[in-house]
Amino acid sequence: MATLDELVHYCKTENPVGAFMLTGEWGSGKTHLIEKDLTARLEDTHVIARVSLFGLGSIDALHQAVKEAWITACSPVLGRLVKDKERAQNNSKLLNTINSILKGLNPTAGKAADLAVSLNILDVITVEPEIEDIHDLKKKRVVLVFDDLERSKLDLIAVMGAINNYCENQKFNTIIVTNESFLIRSLGHDLLKYQMLKGKTVSRTLFHIPDCKSAVSSIIEERHWSSEAYKTYLQERKERIIELFSSAEFRPESSRSETVKSHNLLALITSLDDFYRIFSHLTKAGVDNPDSWLFSFLAYSLTRKGGVFDNGELRFDCTDEEIQKLYPMFSPEFLFTSIRSWVSYGIWDKELFDRELAETLR
Repeated sequence: MATLDELVHYCKTENPVGAFMLTGEWGSGKTHLIEKDLTARLEDTHVIARVSLFGLGSIDALHQAVKEAWITACSPVLGRLVKDKERAQNNSKLLNTINSILKGLNPTAGKAADLAVSLNILDVITVEPEIEDIHDLKKKRVVLVFDDLERSKLDLIAVMGAINNYCENQKFNTIIVTNESFLIRSLGHDLLKYQMLKGKTVSRTLFHIPDCKSAVSSIIEERHWSSEAYKTYLQERKERIIELFSSAEFRPESSRSETVKSHNLLALITSLDDFYRIFSHLTKAGVDNPDSWLFSFLAYSLTRKGGVFDNGELRFDCTDEEIQKLYPMFSPEFLFTSIRSWVSYGIWDKELFDRELAETLR
């Protein structure tokens, strides 16, 4: 995958001059790419420390989150103890473990295990861009990943300044994960300020184009579904689900003037999970081929959960005509009133569904 190759190339760059920004649609698999694929590719030489900016209330909280992510990535054992300090305080063996780990991660913390536990392990830790793996004693680079920039409520100047400090001054390879299109639209008159901040902090921006075929295939093959029969059913229709979900052309939606569908993998997963309820009812009613219900349901559910882009703006209300244009497999007659209400409002009316199904099957 080209995106993964570019991320690997950046992470292996010594003394990077700026951060790497990975942008793309919500739900397109950016975080999964970092936590699974990038981590696996670099496991022998790097560790990935991911920090979500979502919900953080201050820059101090950001720095604490960096320390906790750094500790957890460098030493999962110590990371768990950070979250269970009381357990460590009452266990001398754990104190010795902490002491040993601290020496490996930060020699200056040396004999500070007791202090670390009585106060806060984070207080005696200084994050470093390179660590020695306590298992194989190999030197490894630490990559800081700041996720959910567009969801941060912190002052943008302060956030970008903090990220720039880790990259420029502390020499961390730093990745920023965001939906930049949404971020730009939310800034309004502050757009020029953002562009100036970005120019100072970010050396490269890459729009993530998900490999829809691979992603959907992995979801269907690897996910635990509600029954083996349902999993087999999805496997047999995998190529058509990929066809429904994918686009012939994929480029930043903010650059397009027409109405186009989004590619939200989370919306697809939850939609496939939800369809099992309908699948079960259809199976009990003796319907041998529920495909028309499946594809119509997926099309409707994806527009409600993942939205569509209209002139670059994300919206969640589509007419049947719009859905059919985006998803040619959509057939309104298989989208019962009971199904529409369930997807839109969370109300499942089994009796109404059964009546509508019986009418359809006559």
